[in-house]
Amino acid sequence: MDNELVKPLLPVAPTAPERIPQTGEEYLAQVRQQAAKIPDWTTSKSEILGKTSTLLNNPRNLFDQSTDPYKAPQEYRPSEGWIKERINDFKNLRKLISTVPKESKPKIKNDNQEWKKLMYNSNQSPSIRYLSALDQNRTIKLLECHIQWYANYQKNMDQWIYALLLRCDNLLEADDIHTLRKLVQKVRQRRSRLEFGDEFIGSTLIIAIVSHFYGQKDLAD
Repeated sequence: MDNELVKPLLPVAPTAPERIPQTGEEYLAQVRQQAAKIPDWTTSKSEILGKTSTLLNNPRNLFDQSTDPYKAPQEYRPSEGWIKERINDFKNLRKLISTVPKESKPKIKNDNQEWKKLMYNSNQSPSIRYLSALDQNRTIKLLECHIQWYANYQKNMDQWIYALLLRCDNLLEADDIHTLRKLVQKVRQRRSRLEFGDEFIGSTLIIAIVSHFYGQKDLAD
């Protein structure tokens, strides 16, 4: 098997059709069920970049301050194959969300604080049904809010940012690109303080989406 592929720790298991997969294998299972769940970054620590876990045992500063202080260290940078697969997953989920019938979309007050309560106070994981209720304007506003919210990082925050990116238009205006860049800069800064693991990989995924799908290559690892 290609060592660039993620090896999920969780077994394949049927999941509710309105949710998005938490592992690559769950994603494939739900595609067969005509639905999917946001791919989570639960992986083995040696998978993402085809490296061995022995690297994790070397106490050192992972980030080279002599160049870009927030770029992932060479040994933990995502391979081209890993990025390509994640971009393909991203595109497929975008298409899936667009197929949700209007009558199936939940009624949620069009307010940033109401969405924040849904996301974090109720511990709600992203789902296709909830995402389908977002229009472009609200999506961008919520991404703007996350620039501030990210300072007080909460569980599932990277997962929700990934979910919001799914609802952004392919072609964004300059102000919207500026919002994505500011948010990714926050993500990169936080990642520089993380040990290599699931949260590190989650941040790397967001950076890869913005830098490769939305064309902000100077932010790439």
